[in-house]
Amino acid sequence: MSPSTLPWAQWVFYVTCRWGWRALFAVRGGLTVTGLEYLPCRGPVILAPNHVSLLDPWIMCAASPNPLRSMAAEYLFKIPGLGPYLYGMGAFPVKQGVADAEAVSKARRLLADGATLMVFPEGRCRPDGLPGPWLPGVAMLSLRSGAPVIPVVIRGSRQLLPLGSWWPRWSPLTVAFLPPVAAPAREGPVKVQVQSCLQRLQDAWLRGFRGLRD
Repeated sequence: MSPSTLPWAQWVFYVTCRWGWRALFAVRGGLTVTGLEYLPCRGPVILAPNHVSLLDPWIMCAASPNPLRSMAAEYLFKIPGLGPYLYGMGAFPVKQGVADAEAVSKARRLLADGATLMVFPEGRCRPDGLPGPWLPGVAMLSLRSGAPVIPVVIRGSRQLLPLGSWWPRWSPLTVAFLPPVAAPAREGPVKVQVQSCLQRLQDAWLRGFRGLRD
């Protein structure tokens, strides 16, 4: 595991928490990870997982050998106790429902420094557990930074901790890293390039999702 963009003390905290999460998931059904050959040891790279449980960020933390820098909804940082923990785990706030230039600038700086950045492309936790439309932000960030995007399929997290629950149940977890999708070429209208990249990303994720289900 590379410290990447985390300061040393923060990296130690992150690794300690990562093993804690791995231990929890091991006793609540186990965690199977596939496709790690697609994840480079160092970025820039963007991970784009689905999001149906509040445990998804920590499942990704346990599954990824790289320390993750991640965008998280701004309101979460205002919750006593949770905000400092999120900062300690390398997350940074992003405003929801509006274009957050500051968060995007932060993400681009981290990617330029070689970070593995996690972004939930659906923009929110989906209570129905079904795949939702991806927002264009992840494709735009890939275009602006030149970083490839790795779609990631998480299965079992909704059963482990459904929305509204606060104690994990028993459920095997699977995390599948899929082949990376290259950043859009900076040719032609930006909107067309972003939409084309977004479609490729969603198609790649759906193929991976169906492959795990079959």
